[in-house]
Amino acid sequence: MNNRQKSALLEILNDSVIFDAEMASYSTLRAGGRAEALCFINSLALLTAVMGFLNRESINCMAIGKGSNLLVMDQGIKGAVLILKGELANIRGRSGNLVTAGGGVSNRELIKYCIQEGLSDMEFLAGVPGTIGGAVMMNAGAYGKETGDYIEKIGIVTSSGIAEELFGSGINFSYRGSSVPERSVIYSVTIKLRNDERAQIKERVEKNLSMRRASQPLDMPNCGSVFKNPQGDFAARLIEASGLKGFKIGGAMISRKHANFIVNMGDAKASDILALIEAARKRVKEDSGIVLETEVRVVGQ
Repeated sequence: MNNRQKSALLEILNDSVIFDAEMASYSTLRAGGRAEALCFINSLALLTAVMGFLNRESINCMAIGKGSNLLVMDQGIKGAVLILKGELANIRGRSGNLVTAGGGVSNRELIKYCIQEGLSDMEFLAGVPGTIGGAVMMNAGAYGKETGDYIEKIGIVTSSGIAEELFGSGINFSYRGSSVPERSVIYSVTIKLRNDERAQIKERVEKNLSMRRASQPLDMPNCGSVFKNPQGDFAARLIEASGLKGFKIGGAMISRKHANFIVNMGDAKASDILALIEAARKRVKEDSGIVLETEVRVVGQ
């Protein structure tokens, strides 16, 4: 990104941009290099303007939500990283059993709103880090439920800066994936829920949170599940069966609490974490013949 392009970004975003931004501060793994530009987008108009500009200038861009499910490589990200703020990170309200939220709304905020409104079905996302936009993009799921099951429609801005609406019925949701265009940004999500007693919703949320606290290393920096579960099995079981719980490379360790989590013990580099990912894949393939696919998104150089 040259000086002219940086000046243009500053002008579009009214100074809501950080150049040479340290991405470890914006990643739940607390590791990784820097981004050429970190842009804070607080309106749909700004999002279309920024993405249109980046497209015309052939500058790569990506949205990162809360920085979960993300590993930024040590050499950093060439291009622009987008974080949704303002109206794009607010819950707009409900119409009957439909709730519309900005793509940057955290799963935690959405669940809190659903409890207050007596709306059920999002309880499975309790304790899942990230935003509802990210949950849609990767079809986040737990306990036999997936985000895609509840999508009425979404608003996206394409890589060329065009705002579009997609209905849930027209999106192909798969295990930890969707047909939402990869380089687009989800700015709005409308979910269809059902009425239930607030106390019962809250009880299910607290139960799910309790199970996560008991089984996952939530007290240490991590990115959530590292690998997708292979059909008919669990990545954690395969990794544990290969004797890798507690295995370390540099400052990164396969969690002793949950084998499908890699934790940063305080000074891990992205290269440590990536080496640990590859070591786990290699060992599991040798022991079981199964090739694990990563769920975590590896970006940068």
